[in-house]
Amino acid sequence: MNIVEWFDIKNPDHIEAYKYLRNMGSWPIGFIPDGTEFPPSWQIGIINKMAEEWIRIWTAMINYSRPASMPRMEECDDKG
Repeated sequence: MNIVEWFDIKNPDHIEAYKYLRNMGSWPIGFIPDGTEFPPSWQIGIINKMAEEWIRIWTAMINYSRPASMPRMEECDDKG
């Protein structure tokens, strides 16, 4: 099992464990299942998953609260 595939950004326990890793420099004891593989760029993979979720949530919030006259995010071209 790959740590990036296993790590669930919607699981509060996983987020708390990541915050522990960030503050303490290691995962909490017993958090990582036995046999978990760590590819060379596992940190980037987990951070990417968190960033994608952050973008998904904020896009939904922006589209929910936008005035009717403002185009939805997916309707905008690269120029904004």
